[in-house]
Amino acid sequence: MPSPNQRPPRTNSPCEYRPAADPRTLRSPWQTHLEASGVDLAYAVTAPEPSTLAVAELDATGQAAFSSHAQNTADWPWPRKNWPRRT
Repeated sequence: MPSPNQRPPRTNSPCEYRPAADPRTLRSPWQTHLEASGVDLAYAVTAPEPSTLAVAELDATGQAAFSSHAQNTADWPWPRKNWPRRT
């Protein structure tokens, strides 16, 4: 497993991410990390709603628990017909 400062190995396959996200999310360390990892964000859509939040917590024994908080967020369906076309 790579250290947090190393990029993970890539398969040399194109990778893109098409989120509908709050503009604050798209101008964050998260965006910087994805771009540094070679992820194409050209089709990311900004939305007026806040971004969905995923939380991972560890209890005293190291057991992980995960939760998603999506109510009233930019987590809405994005029909394929509305996807931008590649040029």
